Parts: sequence; C-alpha cells; structure tokens
Amino acid sequence: MLVLIADEDAAVRETSRRAIERFGYRCLEVSNGTEAWDQIVERRPEVVLVSLGLSGVDGLELCRRARETQTAPGCYVVAVVGADDGEGLFAAMGAGAHDFLNRPPHAEQLHARLQVAERFALLNRQHADGQADLERTRRALRASARTDSLTQLWNRLQLNDDLDLFQGQAQRYGHRYAAILVDLDRFRAYNDANGQLAGDEALRVVAETVARQLRTGDRAYRYAGDELVVLLPEQTTTSARIAAERIREAVDGLGLPHAGNPPWNLVTVSTGVAAFRADEVATYDALLARAESALIQAKAGGGNRVALAD
Repeated sequence: MLVLIADEDAAVRETSRRAIERFGYRCLEVSNGTEAWDQIVERRPEVVLVSLGLSGVDGLELCRRARETQTAPGCYVVAVVGADDGEGLFAAMGAGAHDFLNRPPHAEQLHARLQVAERFALLNRQHADGQADLERTRRALRASARTDSLTQLWNRLQLNDDLDLFQGQAQRYGHRYAAILVDLDRFRAYNDANGQLAGDEALRVVAETVARQLRTGDRAYRYAGDELVVLLPEQTTTSARIAAERIREAVDGLGLPHAGNPPWNLVTVSTGVAAFRADEVATYDALLARAESALIQAKAGGGNRVALAD
C-alpha cells in the first residue's frame, strides 16, 4: 500500500515516514498541497496523510478534491490536526476526510489508522471488481439479446438500430453506405433432403463464411430464415458488388453438397446489392427493398450470382 505524507514540517514528515516504512508500507513525502495533488493524480496513493496548514492547495481543499473527483478513486484521506484544534478537525471531516490523527502522529495510532485504511482499500477494490463484473454481465446480456443464437450474427433488433445510425450519418454528414442481401439457393430443397438439423448447420457455416469476408466496420445480420444482410459503410455500388462476389465465391469454395441445386450441386448463395448517398431521397427501408428486388433478379437468373439494384 502506498502512503502519501503531505506536511509542511520536515521533522513530522521524517518521523511519519520512518514509522510507515517500519510497518511495511511504501511512502511518498511532499511539503505543500500543490505537490500533494500532483502525486495523488499521478501515483494514486491508497492513503494520504494531510496536514491542514499546507501552502498552495490547502489541506481542506485536498480533502474535498480527493472525495469529490474521480481522479483519486479509493483514496483514504487522514487529516492530521492539532490535539486542541477541534474546529480544524470538524472542518476536515466535513470536507471529506475519512479519519484523523493528532499532530504529531503517534506511531501506534498511525499504525492503527493505516490498518483501517488497508481494509478500506480492500473493500474498495472488491467493490470495483464487482462493478466491473456487473458491467461485463450487462454487456454480455445486451449482446446476447441482439445476437442470433444459430448464426451468431447480429439479429433484426441490432439491424434496426444500426440502420438508424447509418441513415442518420448519411443525412447529417453526407456519408454513404450499401447493403447486400444474401440468400441460400434452393434451401428448402436442402432441408427437405437432409433434415432441419443439417439445414441449420449449413446456414451456420455459411453465416460464418460471410462474416469472415467482411472488412472492419462492415456488419452482418440474420434477416429472416436463410436470408442474411450485410451493411457496408462508406461503400459504393461498385465496391459493394466486389464484396458480394467475394462472399459468393467463398460460399462456393465451401464445397457443401446440395443435390437439389443444379447445375452446381453445391450450397450456393445469390445476393442483391443496393447503395445510396445522402443526396438521394431514400430511407433504409427503401434501400433494403431495392436489395430485395435485386436478389429476386439474381434468383430468377438461376442463382449463384450477384445482381445490382436498378
């Protein structure tokens, strides 16, 4: 545990330092309040022994800062006051000091205060760890509520939120984005021939393959059934088409047998691509509708292909 002694009297600092180090704690010394606050910010001592008569930042102000700001979380402040300074003691406790010592500090009393401070530091760490665990749990629960359990892609709830975000950025800042709608070709026939469990596994593998093709910032979602959506920020129709072709080729490369999907007899996907910029009068619903129309066009052309909206 690191202890900071902030006292204008060199003899008091020396006596306190020797006692503190004898008790097995690390120690810092400063002679004014300005240096004390700098050390609190930089070194984050667990305990600060504060004399009220400091120059610069005075002792009461140090007590207030340590208690009220987030710069020194868990800092245990002990006000060092004269034995007959009841007014100073009352002011220090009101300013935020956790405890007090008579000046000059008596070694046994100092040791007792440090033991209390050590318990306080332990409780503070346990509280911080508990808060961190709660935050991790909250994030995990939020993520699970927005993740499709089969494909591990984002779900419709997250898709709606992200579309709102992208649309707002497009309208306010002139950003552009594109959408790719991905659908497995003749997937009903695959399920009929192989069963629902095999169909789920094929969809999971395809979703995983789609996710691997994305660049940083792109996001993939399970849209409906065996349809997936990929959002591509700052991409044009041309660049989105390249991404869609990459996805299609990657699924081809899986080599998953699908006798009901001639002439390839493999699991393949068709994709519809649509994009727009902020200077176009459109909504994300219209964008997805255009991508859906392009997907229908790709399906009508025999599947295993990329089609562009309009």
